[in-house]
Amino acid sequence: MELTAEDFNAHLAEIGAPVQWLKAMECPCRTPRSGGTDTDCPVCEGLRFVWEAPIDTIIGVQGLTAMQQWSKMVEWDKGDMIATIPSDSPAYASGEFDRFVMAEAEFRFNTVLTKSVKDYVKHVAIKRIDRVMAIVNDQPQEFLEWDHFEVTTTAPGVNSNSLTWHPETLLPDGTQYSLRYYASPEYYVYGALVQDRPQFSQDLPRKGILRVMDLFGQAVRP
Repeated sequence: MELTAEDFNAHLAEIGAPVQWLKAMECPCRTPRSGGTDTDCPVCEGLRFVWEAPIDTIIGVQGLTAMQQWSKMVEWDKGDMIATIPSDSPAYASGEFDRFVMAEAEFRFNTVLTKSVKDYVKHVAIKRIDRVMAIVNDQPQEFLEWDHFEVTTTAPGVNSNSLTWHPETLLPDGTQYSLRYYASPEYYVYGALVQDRPQFSQDLPRKGILRVMDLFGQAVRP
C-alpha cells in the first residue's frame, strides 16, 4: 500500500492535537556596549524574541517513549516532545524558537506578581484564575476576578495577558501578590526544526523537538 502526503495529513488530522502556533521574530533591542539583548527591554523582557498572533492548527505529538531514537541526534530533556507537522498545516513553515500552545491541555501554575508594576502572565491561553492573594496589614487577603480585577489580553508575546485592577480595589500599587491559575502548556521549537522530508515530489510531514517554554530563557543567547 502506497501512502501519499494526503494520507499522512488526513491521519494526523484524526489523531493530532489542536495547537496554537506563534511564529518567532528576533527583537531589535541591543545594548550599545556589548551588542547583546537588552535585559530591560519592555517588549521582549530580555528573551531576545517576540511572537506573532497565534494561528490554530493540528499537529501530532509524541512523548518521551519516542525520544530514544532522537537521543543520538540532539540533546534532549525531560518533558520534551516530538512534533509531527502535516504539510497542509500553516505550521509546516515553523522554525527555531516558534511557540506551540497545547490548546486542549490544562495545567496549574503559580507565580508572584507586583500590582501596577508587573501584572502580566506569560502564558498565552489562560483557562481560568483560581486564586489571588496578597498580604494586607500582616494578614492574607483574597481578591476576586471581576470584583477586584479582570484579565485583559494584548498583543501576543511575553506580556500577552495582564491583570487589570479596578480603581476602587484597596491594594496599594507596588504590592506583591500570589496568583494561581490554569493555562494551556506551551512549548518552543528546540533546535533548527525540522526534518524536511520531500519524497517523490511530495511534501511529507516534518518532525522536530518541542521543549517546555519555561526553559526558553536557558536556550537563547544574547
